[in-house]
Amino acid sequence: MISRGASGGLSGRRDSMREIIESRDWSRTPLGAKKNWPPSLQTVMAIVLGSSQPMVVVWGEQRLALYNDRFADLVVGRRFRAVGSPLFDIWPGSDDELAAIVERGFEGESTLAAESPRFSVPDGGGENLHFLCDCTPVPDAAGGVGGLLITVVETSATSVDSAAKGEFRHLDAVLASTEDFIYVFDREGKYTYANSALLRRLSDQLGLDLREILGMSFTELGYPPERVEKYERELKTVFDTGEPVRSEEVSVLPGGEVRQYEYIFTPVFGDDKEVEAVVGITRDVTELRDTAAALKRSESLYEALFESVEQGIGVVEVWSTNGANGGSTDFRWLEVNRAFEELSNINDPVGKRGREVSPRIAEFWFEIYRDVVRSGESVQFENYDEDVGRWFDVRAVPVGSNESRLVALIFTDITERKRREENAALLAELHDQLTRLADSAEIKHRVGDAVARHLDLSRVVFARLDQESDLIENSHDWRKEGMKSAAGDHKLSRFMGEEMLGQLSAGEAVMIDDVNSDRRTAERADAYREFDIRSMILVPHLSGGQWRFFTAICDDRQRTWRADELELMCELTERLWWRLERAYAEEALREVNRRKDRFLAVLSHELRNPLAPIELSLQLLESTSLDSDEGRRVRQVIARQVKQLTRLVDDLLDVNRINSEKIHLKIDSVELNELTRHTVQDHLILFDEAGITLEFNPGQGPVRVRGDRNRIAQVIGNILQNAMKFTSSGEQTVVSVSADSAEGCAEIRIRDTGTGMDPETTTSLFDPFVQADASLEHSVGGLGLGLALVKGLVELHDGTVFARSEGLGRGSEFVVRLPLEASESEPSFEEFPDEKHDVSRKILVIDDNPDVAELLRRVLELRGHLVEVVHDGSTGIEKAREWMPDAVICDIGLPGMNGYEIAGAMSDDPELQSIQLIALSGYAGAEDIEKSRRAGFEHHLAKPPNIEKLDELLS
Repeated sequence: MISRGASGGLSGRRDSMREIIESRDWSRTPLGAKKNWPPSLQTVMAIVLGSSQPMVVVWGEQRLALYNDRFADLVVGRRFRAVGSPLFDIWPGSDDELAAIVERGFEGESTLAAESPRFSVPDGGGENLHFLCDCTPVPDAAGGVGGLLITVVETSATSVDSAAKGEFRHLDAVLASTEDFIYVFDREGKYTYANSALLRRLSDQLGLDLREILGMSFTELGYPPERVEKYERELKTVFDTGEPVRSEEVSVLPGGEVRQYEYIFTPVFGDDKEVEAVVGITRDVTELRDTAAALKRSESLYEALFESVEQGIGVVEVWSTNGANGGSTDFRWLEVNRAFEELSNINDPVGKRGREVSPRIAEFWFEIYRDVVRSGESVQFENYDEDVGRWFDVRAVPVGSNESRLVALIFTDITERKRREENAALLAELHDQLTRLADSAEIKHRVGDAVARHLDLSRVVFARLDQESDLIENSHDWRKEGMKSAAGDHKLSRFMGEEMLGQLSAGEAVMIDDVNSDRRTAERADAYREFDIRSMILVPHLSGGQWRFFTAICDDRQRTWRADELELMCELTERLWWRLERAYAEEALREVNRRKDRFLAVLSHELRNPLAPIELSLQLLESTSLDSDEGRRVRQVIARQVKQLTRLVDDLLDVNRINSEKIHLKIDSVELNELTRHTVQDHLILFDEAGITLEFNPGQGPVRVRGDRNRIAQVIGNILQNAMKFTSSGEQTVVSVSADSAEGCAEIRIRDTGTGMDPETTTSLFDPFVQADASLEHSVGGLGLGLALVKGLVELHDGTVFARSEGLGRGSEFVVRLPLEASESEPSFEEFPDEKHDVSRKILVIDDNPDVAELLRRVLELRGHLVEVVHDGSTGIEKAREWMPDAVICDIGLPGMNGYEIAGAMSDDPELQSIQLIALSGYAGAEDIEKSRRAGFEHHLAKPPNIEKLDELLS
């Protein structure tokens, strides 16, 4: 035997393996810094360094050897400083069988000493040392095999040549130091050998003297029956088959402590190849299993947490070519969770270099990793990844010491938050602009441009609509350069079916990712393709419970719209249309004020025009006889100008009546051909004087409508007067009548070859106080009320009217459409009487204006009536009682007793009740007429009176 004394070296003292391992800088070795060793490696090393049994830990792919003092003395020839070197470099004499055991161990297979071959190493004195090896796998942090724990059992002093010969006494000296239980059974199942550890345990448990144990069987030792049966059955199997049996058990010690054991029964063969004895080895694996179980639980918990968190987590190993001075840096992915792969769009990066996984990776990532490793401090920042189009909050955290060069990355997806922040910033910016801007067109342009740039759109539409008219009014749309404009009016039904209309009418926004495939738009995809619209969001705005407006953002690509984009447009639409409605109202008010100012200027002009010749004519009459030719011409001038003034006042009153819905129609069956022919004939003289050809083309057969013949004639007359104003001498106006039975309407078309109109004029032509051209050099008279009257009167007949023109200088056409009469009926009286019959009547005129009263007397007397005039109410009533007139024409505004009081008094007087009462006043509104009727007047005429109407009332 070789002396096991220590070698002191030069100092006479040798460092222990514990001191050597603790003092060495392992960070420069493949094992890395000791504090970063896996928990399993640190645990097993604590066991190895605390044991007197020769033990070695073999770790990693390089099979690095970490051993204790006993192993260094016994096996590797005191090579204490060789610790950490590959096992087969420091144990060169080991044979292939040991290598096989090691490799099987790394595959997860353990080997007990009893079943291992014997190994030999030279002891330096010409002899060999012989060993048995017990090999147990040790798990790593990932759950695989990280290394092996090998316990060496020396058999050199007394070899076991034959268990049956009982030559195990010297083996006890070798096995005494191990904590494992080592024992031998003979064929009768009795202990023939037990090492010190087992003897002590049995003595403690059974209370027997150590010497009494050998030679006893399980039953004699008082083992529980179930355990006796199990052991005997297993021993019999070994003796019968010659195969080892491996098993495990749990024992409860006298103090109640529970321990776990693994054991193996191995056959010992004699010279006759028969099993003569069985060697058993039992190992207490309680701590190892507890450690492994805890490690497994920890790893399971870690894995569960690692994979369940929403954040992306990855661990990288960083290295640089020249350390502290920077240089080229790269890293290797060590671990990532599923969320990381999903968020980063990087698949299966583990084990690969950073530049290999992401060739276009930005250099700043390497700088961040390098800085974290150098400083040992965490870094947090926000980053936008263009490849996946998302924002991340990133934390780069050092793992372990600086020597580990590990960095953990924690990615949190903050895309939704960033988008909402950007959307909020856009809304704030637009709010400032909406507050400052007043022009609706400028508002829509600014908003459209900002939203299109923010969301990368090809088109933004702002539209009003009229569902009853099936019309979209798109006054403005922002679009990419080169795209067709969608501005103008469009049929609503061309773009939307019932389902989409229902959603929008209910105030629900509509998102279309692809107009070609969405069921709501597929049948109308051609209409969208005309304007390069592939996807869109439409957000309605309801006003008064009705869908009035909408905003549409569009793209020429298929697009999956996001929730934040929809939220942005809903919020923006609410703000935008609130501001636009106010802008529209302000613009309308400005337009009303502009038209009012223009109207007052035109009214002044139009009133002064007839007043000037009237005033001059009156001056001529002072020096001219009424019966002379000059007098007759002067009277004609006055009559024409008074008629012009009357027409201006009537137009004003009619527009007011229509707007206040107080005009009343006398509905009858009207034959349009005949009515239009008479109206054209009435205007023929005026057109001839202007040198304009006026033609009439009647429809085929009778064309009947239900309406007020006088108002329809007024509609035709107003359009003809408008045509005459804007048509020059030598040009032409054509009036035609037709019936469309399929549409159920009659049409009156008036086409001229005059100055024409631009598109902007046609949209506002029928508004009050609007003229096609109001400049001084082109002024043709009128208040701009004629066409407003036309529109109002036509709509009262449930009809429509519109104008169109191919442009300035290309003439205009007005089209009036009225519903055809459901069935033919004869008119209740003649539409156009050929003549009037004068009837001489006694008429009393009551008016405080002497000029008006005397002029009215002269007019009535010329028509053959007997006329008396008084200038106040009381005198008028006395005159009526005295003279008993057939009719009284009475002014309203009289001194003392007004017209209403006169009518009341005469209505209450039985003697005067038969007299016809006719009111004459400058006030001729619906309220004035109704008030006159209640006072007792039968009729109400406006000043100056229409003589033909007066004749009709007096006839």
